[in-house]
Amino acid sequence: MSGLIVTVEAPVRPSEDREKVKRAMLALFPDLEFEQSEERLIGRTDNAGLFASHLKRQRIRDAARRMMERGRRGQNLTHFRVNKQAAYVGKVSFTDNESPLGDIVITLEADGLELIINDLAPDTRRPSERAPVPGLKPQPKGGRRGYKTVVERIDWKKEIKGFEEE
Repeated sequence: MSGLIVTVEAPVRPSEDREKVKRAMLALFPDLEFEQSEERLIGRTDNAGLFASHLKRQRIRDAARRMMERGRRGQNLTHFRVNKQAAYVGKVSFTDNESPLGDIVITLEADGLELIINDLAPDTRRPSERAPVPGLKPQPKGGRRGYKTVVERIDWKKEIKGFEEE
């Protein structure tokens, strides 16, 4: 994932332990290099491998892909929010609205951001469930590897039964 810059930011509320907020951020991106700030923790890295592993292990790559696409700003930038408490225990939970304790805001910046998104969160839906791609031929009937689909098998059995009745 060369050319990728990941910026991870989180507010530190007066009721929170700064080290716990830092631990939550490091649970998703262990290579973060932090900048000093009074009210926020800001870290940067070029490695999103562990984050991609979390998405795969939790089976939320399609949700992650949607959030990354929704947060796009131009060709090279996207941002999205994850829950701070979930991150503390090594889980990724995307949020739309800011929680009372504040969320972790993750910004991905790269030339060729589409390739980075595809690498972090590849589309796991079956080709028939995806939006049609212009110029791509549809798959022939018969399911995978030429096997008949359930509906085709049922129709075939009806034809056989109809043949026997005559």
